[in-house]
Amino acid sequence: MPKEWWVLAGFLTLCFSCQALASYYTVQSVYTGYLDLKKPDWMPALALFDPIWTFLYALMALSGWFMWRVVGKLARAPFAFGSFLIQLILITLWPILFFYRQSIQLGLIDILFVLIFVAMTMYFFWRSCPISGYLLLPYLACVVFGIALNTAVVLAN
Repeated sequence: MPKEWWVLAGFLTLCFSCQALASYYTVQSVYTGYLDLKKPDWMPALALFDPIWTFLYALMALSGWFMWRVVGKLARAPFAFGSFLIQLILITLWPILFFYRQSIQLGLIDILFVLIFVAMTMYFFWRSCPISGYLLLPYLACVVFGIALNTAVVLAN
């Protein structure tokens, strides 16, 4: 198998491992304190989140892979891949804070930083490989929606 397919496998493994960790902490605690929280009427059904996030993590992996194909090495774009990794860590941390630690305020702070680092990643990726930046647009939109939801939950509780 050519090297580029191994790199794609690596990006997919990294992104879906983060999703698995986030899902683990969500499932461990979503049916405890979360159900007692007041949520906005426009909150989507919980069943929608897993397929949507699976799609978004796949887009993240593809975005990173396309960027890697353009620059050839992670070291050639340290800010781009650094911001990619930081946003991935931060989005993995969000359900740990929000659901597992039951800190909706820390979840809101975290997701605001996610927004910053996703925007930075998009900017850095777009400069070298526009498709990589564009692939992150649905993720950015979902993060903005997540900020609105998290803010509504904080204000209602």
